[in-house]
Amino acid sequence: MGQKYAAFDGQGTITAFYDDQDSPVPSGLPNVIAISDAEWQTCLAQPGQWTVVNGALVHTTPRAYVALDPIDRTFGGDVWQSSIA
Repeated sequence: MGQKYAAFDGQGTITAFYDDQDSPVPSGLPNVIAISDAEWQTCLAQPGQWTVVNGALVHTTPRAYVALDPIDRTFGGDVWQSSIA
C-alpha cells in the first residue's frame, strides 16, 4: 500500500480517497491532502465524521436529525369543493 490521499470539496467534505500505488490522484485535482494509513482507516470507519479544514483532517460531530411528526393525509370532505366554497 502506498501513500493515501483525501480529496475534498470547497466546504471540506471528503469526496474521495486515493492511493499513489493503487489509484493515483488524477492530475489537476485541486483539493487533495496526504493522509496516513491510520487516518484513512479512521475515515472509512467513521463516514461523514471527518472534514478538511486548513489542510488538516478535523473530526466533526455528526448532525443530529430530528424526527418529524407524520403528515396527516386525511381530509375532511372534498378538498377541491371546500377551497372554492
